[in-house]
Amino acid sequence: MKGTQYSHFGIGANFLDIHAMRYRMFGAVWKVEKGFRYIMGYWFADSEKIITEIVHSEGWTNLQKVSGQISDIYQAVRAE
Repeated sequence: MKGTQYSHFGIGANFLDIHAMRYRMFGAVWKVEKGFRYIMGYWFADSEKIITEIVHSEGWTNLQKVSGQISDIYQAVRAE
């Protein structure tokens, strides 16, 4: 269930949104359990504020903002 466990949250700029075919902000929520990373959700938007609002409106709580890993998360999403 969302928000019942500790989750990571990251945002980065200039990621290609393949649906819009332009570079935008990219944000994601993920968790790490037993050494495996599970991406719980991701979003593209035109600003960090919009992504943050989406994350909060979807009920995500107990988030730890993490920098430096969002590029890896983006690459994992693109590989799907």
